[in-house]
Amino acid sequence: MRILPNIARDDIGWNTHRRANYTPAIMRTEGATAGTTTEVRTVLPALNALFAVASVLVLLATIQLFVMSTRTDHYFAWTIGVPLTAAVDGAFYLASFALLFPAVWAREWADVRPLAWGVLTISTLKLVATLLHTSLFHFSDPDLTPRIAAWGWLIVYIAVPIVLGALILAQYRMPGGDPPVARPMPPALRTLTGALAVVLVLIGLALLFAPTATAKHWPWPLTALTAQAISAWFVGIGVLVGLSVRDGDVIRSRNVWIAAMLLLVLQGVALGRYSDVFDWSSASGVLYVALFAGIGALGLWGFLASRPRR
Repeated sequence: MRILPNIARDDIGWNTHRRANYTPAIMRTEGATAGTTTEVRTVLPALNALFAVASVLVLLATIQLFVMSTRTDHYFAWTIGVPLTAAVDGAFYLASFALLFPAVWAREWADVRPLAWGVLTISTLKLVATLLHTSLFHFSDPDLTPRIAAWGWLIVYIAVPIVLGALILAQYRMPGGDPPVARPMPPALRTLTGALAVVLVLIGLALLFAPTATAKHWPWPLTALTAQAISAWFVGIGVLVGLSVRDGDVIRSRNVWIAAMLLLVLQGVALGRYSDVFDWSSASGVLYVALFAGIGALGLWGFLASRPRR
C-alpha cells in the first residue's frame, strides 16, 4: 500500500492522478499529523456491478418512457394515459444515467454513497407504488410485450432494494473512512442546495402520502399511481442531494452537478413536446418550471465551482 504525498487534492488533474496511480487504501486525513494515516473505504465490486446493471435498465426505461411516451400501453409495465407524465418519468431515468454510469468505475465509497442511498430510496418507493396499484399493471395482458415489461418491472424493483440494501450494509462493515475533502462547497451553494433537497423531499412526500390531493394542484393530470411513482424521484433525489451537501465536497459531487443540468434540459424537452397538457398559467406550473430552473442553475454553479483550478 502506498502513502500518498501531501499534495492538495484540488490541484489540476488530481482525480485522474488519484485513480490512475494508486489503489485507494491509505490516505492522509485532513489536518493529520505527520505519519498519521487512515484507510479509505473502497467500493465493493458487487456494487460497481449493480450500478452497471442499473445503467442499462435506466436506458431501457428511457426508451419506454421518454422516447415512446405515447406507447406505454404496449411497451411499458402499465399504461400511462398522459404522455407528458411518461416523458417526465423518462427524463428522470435518463438524467440518472449521468450518475450511475460513472459509478461503475468508482473506487471510493465516499464517491458513490449519496448515489447508493438515493437509488435505494427511489427503488423502494417505486416498489411501494407498484404494490399499492398492482391491478393497473400489465401482469395479465394478452399481449406478451407489456406482460414481460410488467413482470420485469416487478422483479427489478423487488430485487434492487434487497440487493442494494445488503451491499450498503456490507460497505459500512468494511474498514476505513472517507478521504479528505477535495474542495469545500462554497457556503452559499451548500445552503441553497441543502434547501433544494428539503423542498424535493417535501414535494415527494406529498405525492406519496396524499397523491389525489396533491394531484389536484399539479400542473398536469396525475393518477394516484403516477403521482406515487414520480414521488420516488423527488424523495430519492432529495436524499442524494442532501447527502452530497452533508459531505460538502464540490468536486466529489461533480456528477451530481452534471445530472442536475441534464435534468433541466430533459424536463424542458418533455414539457416542450407536450406543452398543450401543461398548465403554464397556474401557480403550480410556474413553481414547477422555477424548481427545475433552480436545479439546473445550481448544477451549473456547482459544476463551475468543481472545475480544476489553473
